Amino acid sequence: MSIVEREHGVAIAGGELPLILLPTNCPGCGIALEREKMRAQNYVCDCGHHFRLGADVWIPIVADEGTFQERWADVRSHDLLKWIVPKRYEAVVDELLAEGLNESVRTGTCTLDGRAIWLAAFDFGFVGGTLSIVAGERLARGMEQAASTHTPYVLVTASGGARMQEGVLALMQMAKVNAAVGALHAAGVPFFSVLTDPTFGGTAASLALLADINIAEPNAAIGFTGPRVIKQATYADLPPGFQSADFQLAHGQVDMVVPRTELRPLLAHLLELYSSVPTPKSGDYSHPTKSSISRGPRSGTPVSVWEIVELARHPERPYALDYIRRLAPDFVELHGDRLSADDPAIVGGAGSWHGRTTMFIGHQKGRTLKERVARNWGMMHPEGYRKAIRLAKHAAKFGFPIVSLIDTPGAYPGAGAEERGIASAIAIAIMEWFRIPVPILAAVIGEGGSGGALGMGVADRVLMLENSIYSVASPEAAASIVWRDNTRKVEAAEQLQITSREIHAMGVVEEVIPEPKGSARADYDGAARALDEALQRNLQPLLVLPTEELLQRRYDRFRYIDSLVRAEPQFGPKID
Repeated sequence: MSIVEREHGVAIAGGELPLILLPTNCPGCGIALEREKMRAQNYVCDCGHHFRLGADVWIPIVADEGTFQERWADVRSHDLLKWIVPKRYEAVVDELLAEGLNESVRTGTCTLDGRAIWLAAFDFGFVGGTLSIVAGERLARGMEQAASTHTPYVLVTASGGARMQEGVLALMQMAKVNAAVGALHAAGVPFFSVLTDPTFGGTAASLALLADINIAEPNAAIGFTGPRVIKQATYADLPPGFQSADFQLAHGQVDMVVPRTELRPLLAHLLELYSSVPTPKSGDYSHPTKSSISRGPRSGTPVSVWEIVELARHPERPYALDYIRRLAPDFVELHGDRLSADDPAIVGGAGSWHGRTTMFIGHQKGRTLKERVARNWGMMHPEGYRKAIRLAKHAAKFGFPIVSLIDTPGAYPGAGAEERGIASAIAIAIMEWFRIPVPILAAVIGEGGSGGALGMGVADRVLMLENSIYSVASPEAAASIVWRDNTRKVEAAEQLQITSREIHAMGVVEEVIPEPKGSARADYDGAARALDEALQRNLQPLLVLPTEELLQRRYDRFRYIDSLVRAEPQFGPKID
């Protein structure tokens, strides 16, 4: 008999959640539990403990009432290995079916806040939520149909891994569902994964962590090998919080940790952000020239170059998040490089900007001493550059333009950064920015220090705030290198010509953005309005360019960037 049988639709009523069996007392706080109260709170205790839920509870949590149409519910597992230890596999499946469970994965279509989605939910109560032949087939079919119909896909996981009782054929489901995830990504379909307790083994290593946005529930255990097996294999003591949701957030594997009570509004907002891309207005693209500086009221020219340096570095100057939250109040921050860490020196995420979902990425120095230490004064580690490029590729998948806000003394000059490949991380980032097939705008909002800044500064158009600086090295470093005396930093700053006016005159940036009276630190809102207007004006002509032309012009911009100050015009760019 075929493993995959006919499809059919079965309506789930949705609405009020079913009552589930709970312990007498909460394992988190020890307080006696009231089932009705727990149901009203999506089975989250007042102390924050999240109880495990089956698919029959997750479906009405996510889906609009009465909209879930289950698919392939009649597909059944087969005891291909004739498994008998410690109990016949066939008998285990029959008993679970008799209890009303339907395999480890249920999938179908529904709406979430009125938007159509495909939804798949694992059920840990069915053989530990393990990935089986049936589960793999349901997941793959749903993803394939989501890709072909361009319907967003939401996954809720709770799994111990691949199902032992189905042997290597269960192992092969990892490849099957992974390929289906690839089809989702190739089709540009939004894929959101909700990781609940526990998500391990073949499920984590095939699809659960490959979403566009990975969302973990608080205290969910997430990993590949379980801690008990790790201890048995290595005899090592594991650190506190090992494999918890917060552990995976800090180590770059998930974008956010979200309480269950906030999950549905978040998913609804993400669906709105990722639903469409506005049609750009037609218009002509003009190649940047030296004369493209903006005009407007001036804040008053500082008396010296060093005064500009001090304004650019001032601790009360607005940082990236100050601008982003004014430009896009619905900004959703994303985290992690998906390799090893999340670098707090760089922030990034999606938000609505002038009716268009936009990816914002920027340095964040930190306002208090504690935050500055945590964010490393805006100096990126290798993981930060990998995170930035991951978000840039994420934006490219969905056609989001990118705004990069630069404010860093430079890349972190530490031994750990060197051990983890800071030079190659910057080099790869610079190269990858040239390949990102969506418009990119960069603005130096404070310090633009050395290669650490350029790793975020490859763009179609680059702007500078009036009292910002951009340099091959910090004045202190230049003084130390040239004169071996860093007390000559003022002289070095003057010699380097690092102010916005000087950098613009060299043709390195397209525009200088005026700051409010008293500089940007005196009027955050005014500075944000000026930045907003300049970014929007520079973005519009980029939106109408074919991708090939956009990338070629980006290449030409840096290929010929010094021609505006050179005596050999034959080496200059082609001016339209």
